[in-house]
Amino acid sequence: MSRVSSVSVGTNDPNFTRDGSQVTKSPANGASNDSVTVSAWEDGTSGTNAVVVLQVNAGATPTASTDASGNISIQASGRGNNYFLSATLNSSDPNNWTVQVSTSGGSTYTFTKGNGGGGHKK
Repeated sequence: MSRVSSVSVGTNDPNFTRDGSQVTKSPANGASNDSVTVSAWEDGTSGTNAVVVLQVNAGATPTASTDASGNISIQASGRGNNYFLSATLNSSDPNNWTVQVSTSGGSTYTFTKGNGGGGHKK
């Protein structure tokens, strides 16, 4: 099973393959009082690792971290600006992955592409 090993947030689009339409987001909408939105954006590889890019719409630059299980936590508020969260996975398969995301506004999402999971890098 693929797991997020590191995250970074920036204003520049990393320009991987834009295929967010191939990603399933569950649930489709966040918590009713959460102004921050998170959407699937791109994925690709960097070296031997798959990278998943999520677009985060927030009022100011969000911060993000991962826990021991590889789940992503986003601290953000407001809306109006797009940021790009790059999540490096411990697998090499950009076509099969699952990423769990929670926001400080109370939303929790699961993003899945392909069969989920993913192969571990060698």
